[in-house]
Amino acid sequence: MSNFGKTSIATTCPSCNSSVNTAVEMESTGTTHIVALLLCICFCPLVCCPYLMNCFKTSNHYCPSCKTLLGTYKD
Repeated sequence: MSNFGKTSIATTCPSCNSSVNTAVEMESTGTTHIVALLLCICFCPLVCCPYLMNCFKTSNHYCPSCKTLLGTYKD
């Protein structure tokens, strides 16, 4: 089993059996939206900050060859 983190890792894709470095895409989650809502209520000009900061997002690791989701990482 691979140890997924915020950055790309070397692994073998179980779908296509290729040795790859994962492609990482950041995805907004419920936490991202809740923090944005709280900022909207308290500090309206800062509402976009959670969408610009990766610490409020999940890292999805994909195989660059077959585009299969290999794993996720969330702080």
